[in-house]
Amino acid sequence: MAYKLNDEQETLKGGISYYTYIWRTEPGACEACQALDGSEYTSTDEIPDKVHPNCKCYIDVVEDYEDNIDKEDIEENDDNNKNNNSNHNDNSDENKKECYDLTDETIGNCDSLINEVQAAINELNTIVSNETFENIKDKIEERVENLKDFLNELIDISYSLKDLYFDIQEIEVQEIKRQLDNINDKINSIKNTSHEIYNNAKSEIEDFINHSKNELRKAATDKLSDYIKKHPEIKGKLKNLDHKITAPYIGRRYNDFFNDLARKAYGENTAGMLDLAHSEMKNPNYVKDSDKLGNYNDKKVSKYEKYLKDKIEKQFKDYKNINPKNVYGRYFKSNSKPSIELSKIKEIKEFIKQHKYEIINNTLFNNKEYQSIEFPAGDWYYAVHYADIIDTYFDENGNLHVIMADTNDYNLDEDIELIKAGAEAMQKGELEPRYIIWDILIEKDDFDRI
Repeated sequence: MAYKLNDEQETLKGGISYYTYIWRTEPGACEACQALDGSEYTSTDEIPDKVHPNCKCYIDVVEDYEDNIDKEDIEENDDNNKNNNSNHNDNSDENKKECYDLTDETIGNCDSLINEVQAAINELNTIVSNETFENIKDKIEERVENLKDFLNELIDISYSLKDLYFDIQEIEVQEIKRQLDNINDKINSIKNTSHEIYNNAKSEIEDFINHSKNELRKAATDKLSDYIKKHPEIKGKLKNLDHKITAPYIGRRYNDFFNDLARKAYGENTAGMLDLAHSEMKNPNYVKDSDKLGNYNDKKVSKYEKYLKDKIEKQFKDYKNINPKNVYGRYFKSNSKPSIELSKIKEIKEFIKQHKYEIINNTLFNNKEYQSIEFPAGDWYYAVHYADIIDTYFDENGNLHVIMADTNDYNLDEDIELIKAGAEAMQKGELEPRYIIWDILIEKDDFDRI
């Protein structure tokens, strides 16, 4: 079997001896070409180059393998020749255009990462230039130097990509794609490592800030605590601070320090009720053993839905920015610290003593939906002042449960500076409205003794 070796194949080298290559001339060929007519070669390496431009000579390829040679090896070699032809066809205009597009995209990714790394360097340099961060300056500067090394490497890559872009016509498509794959791998590696360096630096800065805050807060709180112990009269002064001064600190500027200050000046429960008005509590231990509730129609407190709806609408009616349906609740279980504390104070015990007969006979709420209770002084005065007893019942062990409820509204007509400050902050939306329910457990023996 014979066929022509076409012009595109004539420069391919490294053929194998399964073929014979025969030089053929056309009529009217020059003497040099006629001299080569019929010459046989066992490899393309042996075939002479065409002797002059526009030469019409061609090469016949004759299959010439022995019966004992594996034909599959020959077919495999044919496939390799086809692949070589395919590689040559890869250099079409369409494939070259694809190379331009891929190179352009890679240049864009590289330049984008250059800007990103430069921005990270600038940010970290600005931070460490502040003397506040003197203790971690060396560590952050080391991170910056690492990022600068990557920045210089990316700049070199960007230049090499632009050189490649202008040389695309001179380079094989497969070689261009191989180079782009390597470059993209390098860019992605730099991107991942530089992100890690930047994030580690920011984490170190954040840890330093938090540590510094905690140290300052502890020092300030300890100093305040010591001062209050030596000067009890300071409590009264804190309570009488002008509400215009106090309002921002229980509203938009609320922080751990002010939570501690409120606790020391007013009491644990006053600070706790104030803390509840913030979406992120500063002292989450206060709500341990409690449940977060939805609005007044939450299924967990469906028994009290009518009371809660009426109470919320009444207490927050003067707040134009508050929708009663968006007032959420908190249920303090009987084993929670606030509920346990309530079970021991005299106002609760006096209420039970006054209504003991009605409680036993389950007639306390025959004529009223709820019974009011007042805390005339102390921590619970500032925490709730007036609250409502909305239910009582005995459990299977004979223990009494007194269910008390209130809202954290601040009466707009109060003269007390803290309450006026709270009202101002709530009107501005800086304090969130809540309803609160306490399950107060009175053990059977204690109930019998009341």
